[in-house]
Amino acid sequence: MKLKRGQKLCNNCNNVNGARARACKSCNQEFEIRGNVIAKIKKKKLNKNFSSVDWKSLNRGDIIYFYGRSGSYFLNGDGIKTYTTDKGVYTVIEIKDEGLFAYGKRGNTFIYMGEEKQSKYLNTMFQSPHKIYLKKMPESPQVI
Repeated sequence: MKLKRGQKLCNNCNNVNGARARACKSCNQEFEIRGNVIAKIKKKKLNKNFSSVDWKSLNRGDIIYFYGRSGSYFLNGDGIKTYTTDKGVYTVIEIKDEGLFAYGKRGNTFIYMGEEKQSKYLNTMFQSPHKIYLKKMPESPQVI
């Protein structure tokens, strides 16, 4: 029996199921799951284009990429984190003791890199280190 596109066959009862089904609709036998293939592809792509970096070794003018889903955040009443820094490409302006100043498409920002701690100004805000990647080194020194 030749399966059409978007179908898979149950090994237990030979019933045809949808390609995204996790279990057979007739015998409830679970299908083998290979893992999150899309997440693996994205991670491989990110690792190929960017390299993890020690933030203290960055210089003025270095171009970094912030992927998002890390860094300082607000904690909502139902426990959901709302991050304060937009993901994207940033250019380093200055290195400080607990992080670095950078600018991107949406303006200047401070990228916190210290230990995770609660803000002294607001109980629901937490300062947490960002995950940054080095995109590329500048060809020539920039005057900012």
